[in-house]
Amino acid sequence: MLFSPVNTEELFNLPHMMAQNVIEQIFGVLKRCFHILVCPPEVDMVWQAILPAVLVAIHNFI
Repeated sequence: MLFSPVNTEELFNLPHMMAQNVIEQIFGVLKRCFHILVCPPEVDMVWQAILPAVLVAIHNFI
């Protein structure tokens, strides 16, 4: 089903909505593969920020 915008505000928000859907799907795949994202360990904030990028790289390598 394709959403057709009816005004300029909806036209502006359409790409953002589509990007948000893709990002949510990607995190859903990562959560199914790597359960550490469901219940993250209590580690330093720097490591928590790096963790998703590392898991994406591992997922793409596998």
